[in-house]
Amino acid sequence: MKKTKFILLKTVLLIFPFFSYGQVSFIPISADYSAFQMNDSLAYVEFYVSFFQSNLQYDYKNDTLQALFENKLIINHNGDEIKNISHNFKNTETDSASVKKYSQFYDIFSLALPFRHFSATIRVTDKISGFTGEYILDINIPGATNKFRLSDIQLSSHIEKTTVDGKFTKNNLKIIPYPRKVYDLLQPMLYYYVELNNLSYSETQQNKYNFNYFVTNENGDTLKTGPQKTNNIAGNAQVEIGAFNALSLPPGSYNLNIRAKDLFSGNSSNTRKRFSVRKPRKKKVLENQLSDIDPVFNSMNLEELKEEFEAASYFATLQETEIFEQLVTANEIRVFLTTFWRNLDKQNGIAFGLTREKFLRLFFMANNDFSSSMVKGYKTDRGRVLILYGIPSEIERFTNNTDTDPYVIWNYYELDGGSKFIFGDRSGFGRYELLHSTYYKEIQNPDWYDRILIPNYKRTND
Repeated sequence: MKKTKFILLKTVLLIFPFFSYGQVSFIPISADYSAFQMNDSLAYVEFYVSFFQSNLQYDYKNDTLQALFENKLIINHNGDEIKNISHNFKNTETDSASVKKYSQFYDIFSLALPFRHFSATIRVTDKISGFTGEYILDINIPGATNKFRLSDIQLSSHIEKTTVDGKFTKNNLKIIPYPRKVYDLLQPMLYYYVELNNLSYSETQQNKYNFNYFVTNENGDTLKTGPQKTNNIAGNAQVEIGAFNALSLPPGSYNLNIRAKDLFSGNSSNTRKRFSVRKPRKKKVLENQLSDIDPVFNSMNLEELKEEFEAASYFATLQETEIFEQLVTANEIRVFLTTFWRNLDKQNGIAFGLTREKFLRLFFMANNDFSSSMVKGYKTDRGRVLILYGIPSEIERFTNNTDTDPYVIWNYYELDGGSKFIFGDRSGFGRYELLHSTYYKEIQNPDWYDRILIPNYKRTND
């Protein structure tokens, strides 16, 4: 399988503190690695590092804020240094308003290594403050084999198909690494990438393989199981990607386990990766201690208040909608929204404020991912489904088919025993509409596939 060597620096979140506020004398960093098959004597190995920008010091220079830092990878074998690679970066912001809180820098080192045991040291140095962070990895690269085998799992904060060969590109996929491996409100979705090697490919017959994932806790108990897939073997090596909402799991440490079987040879392979889930703890607030207006609404103007209910109206009853339409002043709407969200908290049996907190996260995600020049993301079909039902357990993308318009399938494994939402881009402009769902409260159209067949293909097959 062809590999694309790349170096990346990517700010995925948009927040980090100004200057050296909260600066510590060391830089906490996260690091990880993944090894992939390359040839009979070498493995293609990627080393990932990330850290929060809040631990960098910013200085004014030429009317801008600048941070300078170096990422270094040192590979040792039996006490001897065999690789020493440095990446130097400068981050520039126009002013303090551009410097926020929870952004992370991501970097990757990609190189070929022989099959043996190594020690890898990844070091980040702030060139302004002089502070450093260091992470040591114990690397074991197994030898080559002719049998079917899975690669290491690469955890990612986002994966999408691409035709552009960029910093994040590997096998026509844009993959942003996630060495932190902690899933929380900042990163609720777990994306994975894994390679299947030495498959039984044949030009004369169609062979297949089985693939699925499951999540186990520290006791080995299975808490989550992905769907069992049977896919065609299209080459000696293939890629599997997937995603699920890690916040559907309780807080704790887990293993993502992936197993696959070549159905022609009968050979199986397993691989796993550690990750953890964290959720905030909320202090319980007594209802009689709450004010008529939640303070979060005090800074919102009339248009912002109206937009919040418009997006949240997916949860509203007909009576609540009729009441809202009679409200005139901002204060009236503030009182209404306060009551509206508290009632939903009661229905959900959770602490006051948590329902709106989840809604806002999904609302901003919908606007960020699905907005266009014509419509805001929360008004689209995908935005509505996201806000109503949360982040899908898994997303299947079919965007390069020759016989159909692009379409995606959102799987919700915990919704009504497992539900699917199928969206198609029939316009060709990225406006995905809901074509069919297996969930009983949504549109159901068993002939949805016919709606996205390309006309020429239909005529050919009539």
